[in-house]
Amino acid sequence: MRIELVLGAGSAFGLAHLGVLRALRERGHEIVRLHGCSMGALVAGAVAAGSVRTLEALADRAGPLDALRLVDLHAHGAGLVGGRRIEDLLTELYGECRIEELDLPLRVVATDVATWLPVSFESGSLREAVRASIGVPALLPPVEIDGRLLADGTLVQPLPVPEQSDPRAQRVLAVSVLGPPSSDPWAAGVPRRRTARYVMDSLSIAQHGIEQAVLAAHPEVALLQLPTGDGASALSFHRAGRIAARGHLIAREQLPALGL
Repeated sequence: MRIELVLGAGSAFGLAHLGVLRALRERGHEIVRLHGCSMGALVAGAVAAGSVRTLEALADRAGPLDALRLVDLHAHGAGLVGGRRIEDLLTELYGECRIEELDLPLRVVATDVATWLPVSFESGSLREAVRASIGVPALLPPVEIDGRLLADGTLVQPLPVPEQSDPRAQRVLAVSVLGPPSSDPWAAGVPRRRTARYVMDSLSIAQHGIEQAVLAAHPEVALLQLPTGDGASALSFHRAGRIAARGHLIAREQLPALGL
């Protein structure tokens, strides 16, 4: 089946998109267009640029030290992390790819922090567009592109369902990795040393609410929703392989019920 695929935000939870993509390949589906926000944009960009296998390999071998290698602490500016090492990763994945030259049509969503409106990239540098889309406030500084200061698309459009579907697509499939948690992640309270996790998990709650409003406005869209939790948090990048494997398992279970 020809699918227009929407990959939502979710920080580390978004690595589950890799498992969903694997399940779609196994079932013989063809992706004809991609839309991505935040981590969904990073994964969608890798698919469109033909480097998803590289990203899968990085996820499979990820551990605590690998996650730390992406962190360059930033004492000044608008983010705790400078972002240089993350930009190096994006260069490894995308090189100098331009969105309009990709084999698969792609839309990447970021947020204009001056107007509070979504900004869609369907042309220009893939690396720059994804860097803008993943700019989590307080963690990564915003970036300036064409005179606009841009931050994480999650703030306004965490699940970037298109207003009009691609005429080549037989179904639009939206993948949300921000379903309600499978277990209470804070059953023992909020430890003082986990402030960053508390902030990220709270942001996930807000994102989930926006997603529900988007889906209510688009009842024609098939939804694959993965619950958060299972021992992971929005900052569990060191568990990338495990999160991707869980996404694969859930997708294999749920896709047939969606007619996919």
